[in-house]
Amino acid sequence: MSLNEKTVVITTPAWLHGDGVGHDIEGMATSLLNAGWNVHVYSPYHYASPYESWRMDFDTARKLLQSPETVLIHHHSIGCAETESLLQEAQARVRIMRYHNVTPPEFFEGYNDEWVKNCRNGRLATMNVARYCTHFSVPSLYDGRDIVHAGVPAEKIAYLPYFHKLSDFDQTLPDQTVLKRLEEDKRFHVLFLGRRVNNKGHLHLIRTVATYVREYDKDIVLHMVGASDPSLAKYDDEIQAEIKKLGVEKNVVLYDKVSFAGIEAFYKGCDLFL
Repeated sequence: MSLNEKTVVITTPAWLHGDGVGHDIEGMATSLLNAGWNVHVYSPYHYASPYESWRMDFDTARKLLQSPETVLIHHHSIGCAETESLLQEAQARVRIMRYHNVTPPEFFEGYNDEWVKNCRNGRLATMNVARYCTHFSVPSLYDGRDIVHAGVPAEKIAYLPYFHKLSDFDQTLPDQTVLKRLEEDKRFHVLFLGRRVNNKGHLHLIRTVATYVREYDKDIVLHMVGASDPSLAKYDDEIQAEIKKLGVEKNVVLYDKVSFAGIEAFYKGCDLFL
């Protein structure tokens, strides 16, 4: 088989832009293309606009996977009937599980029943997905431990760090307005970047800053950058209430939407990432 005949099918429930899994798939697909592979990405729920040109249908993916020579890379981050059925039917000799971990459902109990169900189903699906895979890849030790608990032998797991887009920072100038504001404010600047969802630990961060204010001084500000989720409104209300209860309204600032240039400014202008 010549190099340009090598085919890989990458599957994921949704191919999002601006999140870790989405960037991992993009980097993986690009690297394989550059290495001479014929690359296809199947995403039944969503292709973000930068990835629209990759769109393919279920039947095409299934046909490609009937060949034993095709390599399947199954990205598992939540349960997905469509991609799991492709895995189960695949005749591909090499079937790789790229495991991103599934959030434990108890984080969302009392907040959103649908999230609880999806996470519970996703974690149950992990064991079933593992049964159909021949190789396993994880981006962190935490993820590796998780699939060991699902029954995967440790010696079959390979560590591969996330593909990322850090080079984008070298191609973008930081937002000068944000950077100037941070530099002129002589307080100690702490940054957290992540969506406002339960498993990110925002309440712990707020309590940490409140303890610092109480035990040391008030010259500290925590910048929490990341959009709230309308389906987790109760959690967002708890964050706002905790800030008020602990009296750190001047020490904790929430940001819903920040441009990439703004994010770069926060990274350059803050003293610590917590």
